Amino acid sequence: MARKRKRSEKSQKFYAQQTAQSKVKAEIITKYAASRATIIAGAGATKVVHLDLWAGRGEYDDGAESTPLMVLRNAIADAIVPRSLMTIFNDKDHAVELRAAIDALPGIDTLAYRPEVLGMAVGSGTPAILQKVRPMIGQAPTLTFLDPWGYTGLTRDLLRALLRDWACEVMFFFNFNRVNMDITNEIVKPHMEALFGPERLASLRAVVAELEGEARDRAVMAALYEMVREVGGEFILPFRFVKDGAARTRRRTT
Repeated sequence: MARKRKRSEKSQKFYAQQTAQSKVKAEIITKYAASRATIIAGAGATKVVHLDLWAGRGEYDDGAESTPLMVLRNAIADAIVPRSLMTIFNDKDHAVELRAAIDALPGIDTLAYRPEVLGMAVGSGTPAILQKVRPMIGQAPTLTFLDPWGYTGLTRDLLRALLRDWACEVMFFFNFNRVNMDITNEIVKPHMEALFGPERLASLRAVVAELEGEARDRAVMAALYEMVREVGGEFILPFRFVKDGAARTRRRTT
């Protein structure tokens, strides 16, 4: 009960008001998703997929909209995209609220594919999620957005599954500060192994033990790059968010 209450309080605080960082993040995702869907749909694709495994509520208490609603609004306003865009949103804690927010969007019925909202857990439940969405997606070009609370559920197996088909891309949040602190933490070692792989994590632990500052940062990011390439990411585009002087890094891979 204590753990559930802590998550609820954290969630309530997060959704009270949209931060500047969340606004920038949502704009980046939305603009890229919109241009990508327009290009692929314009080339004749009958299905273009947008998949978000940690979608959230869709809006904040202050009225600001988050990524799911922004993506859908852009799609509705486009001349071509509504005929081919399939959106699948998942959030274990906020599926009911998100579904209601989506249903209230003007023009939502103009989309050929009704948005799908799931309420499944990412992590131990990830195989079940992939089993459910795979028949819907097929081999359609898919942009997946992964923005977990921390890093639980973000694994190399998940990235491999999402990058397996042509024209598939994954944009994911890599919480560098949290991962950097936990690389040598035995309590969360299974999570780190799921992200980097057991052998790579062992090598990384040995390397970072002798490093600090920028040198340690480069070693961690090099291990992340190796992992992404190992699971099928051919192109990696890094960019960072800065908050109070500390950089947060996000990765887009194809």
